[in-house]
Amino acid sequence: MTTLFNLKAMKILIFLSLFFTASTVFSQDFSILTQKSIGGTGDDSGRLLPDPQNNGEYFLISFLKSGISGDKTEPSNGGVDVWIVKLDNNFNVLWDKSYGGSGDDVFWSAFINNGFIYIATQTSSNQSGDKTMDLFSTEPYPSNIWILCLDLSGNLIWQQQFGGTNVETRPYLIPYTQTTFLMSCSSRSPVSGNKTTALKGLDDTWLVEVNYSDGSIAQQKSVGTDANDNVKSIKRVSNGNILLSITTGGDINGDKTVSSFGLDDIWLIEMDNSLNIVKQSGFGGNSVEDRGYIAEIEDAYYLTISTYSDASGNKSENSFGDTDVWLVKMDKDFTIIWDKTIGGNYTEYGGTVFKNANGKLVLFATSQSIPSGNKTSPRYGSSYDSWIVLLNEDGDLLEQYTLGGNGSDGCEIIEYPNDPTKLLFYGASDSPMGSGVKTSPVIGGSDIWLGVIDASNVLTTSNLTVGEFSVYPNPTKNSLFINSSSEVEYQAWISDLNGKQVSSIKKNTFIGEAVLDVKSINSGVYFLNISTKFGNQIKKIIIE
Repeated sequence: MTTLFNLKAMKILIFLSLFFTASTVFSQDFSILTQKSIGGTGDDSGRLLPDPQNNGEYFLISFLKSGISGDKTEPSNGGVDVWIVKLDNNFNVLWDKSYGGSGDDVFWSAFINNGFIYIATQTSSNQSGDKTMDLFSTEPYPSNIWILCLDLSGNLIWQQQFGGTNVETRPYLIPYTQTTFLMSCSSRSPVSGNKTTALKGLDDTWLVEVNYSDGSIAQQKSVGTDANDNVKSIKRVSNGNILLSITTGGDINGDKTVSSFGLDDIWLIEMDNSLNIVKQSGFGGNSVEDRGYIAEIEDAYYLTISTYSDASGNKSENSFGDTDVWLVKMDKDFTIIWDKTIGGNYTEYGGTVFKNANGKLVLFATSQSIPSGNKTSPRYGSSYDSWIVLLNEDGDLLEQYTLGGNGSDGCEIIEYPNDPTKLLFYGASDSPMGSGVKTSPVIGGSDIWLGVIDASNVLTTSNLTVGEFSVYPNPTKNSLFINSSSEVEYQAWISDLNGKQVSSIKKNTFIGEAVLDVKSINSGVYFLNISTKFGNQIKKIIIE
């Protein structure tokens, strides 16, 4: 059987969803410390999850159409399999396992909770290989949702299938209660299979609460209009409620109570623990908006939208190219605080955004534009690069960097554990070694490309509203001097590369100048941490 979507197109959707000793420089402020390619002879695309029980180790969860080859040690079950790879803190493969049936079982989402890995796939496999049930879907190009529960050694604990007789696609998982998690997907099925909620339009967003213990259904609900309503992001927020971002072509009808702006808008919904809608709003211009990834940062929500619209609707800025990134900051009543259009002359697709420990917003996207619009970093090939954009809290662009080669590269950017001066990247890449900033070889059609970026020159400068701090000498042997340009009160302490405070230096409070005695600290690289009520700074120091 053939999966519903072309796999190369799916790689872009999921991620918008390696060791050489030399450091690769792609900006005077950014450098790749390490990078590596992991894969088989087929196409790979996946997600990196930190191992909660082993600091510095990771699980790489991917889809892969490949037999034993490259880093893959198990044969294929048929088409595309789910591939789980355990990596050490240097990205070396410790073990790998594959799960699948005779069709395509395409990984889409995963999370780890209480010692178990929960993996959602989009499946076209009947009972075969590792899959123990036939499809509900009877369509010519069938697709249901197949969820796997594994232990942290990669052993299968249970499996369950979700869906009806038409198709279900794009499953996302998030933790929900102490005993359940939530699965959201797009569904075209009527009441059938194990779907008990009626179809409202062409595609609905289907929410299923699933028991951790065995994958049984606790409750389910469909949300939609009379048009296509495809879920793109789901997030549990700090008040305990659920936010859903849905791409919709529907106007006011069904569950939607807000008017549309254009052809397709982003429909943002807040739901309580009983999955009742308590709030909703729409975001869009006069054309098409897509994606809509949700982030909660302090007292605000952010939406990262891919937009085709000029200034119209509630979008305040014109576009630069075919598709741009539209970053929207709103309060928790969904009122827009500011919105920014980010892009160049061609195509950009937005990913998620997070806030660095020093107050900068870090946005990642994929970009096909040359320097143009408000893009100033280069394009390495004719296809997609990964694009990192740093912004301040007002949405002003501060720095930007291109990550890629002359092929197609779609990487996600996350914070490096215990070190706010670094970023971790991973994603699908088919760029050859030696192009752009890529120095790791291609194993198959496309591989998982991952690595660590040193961004200490740009991520350690805080946006303090008063004063700045100078630190000298650096390197130092005996004493480290800190001087503030204002009379603000601050705390200062030294931590190692794992973020652990050095016990011989107490966390003291100072005003103006401070002197830290570092004679008792072993030689090496450390971090000086400075904290004020206005913000934080972290500076890399060397003790000789």
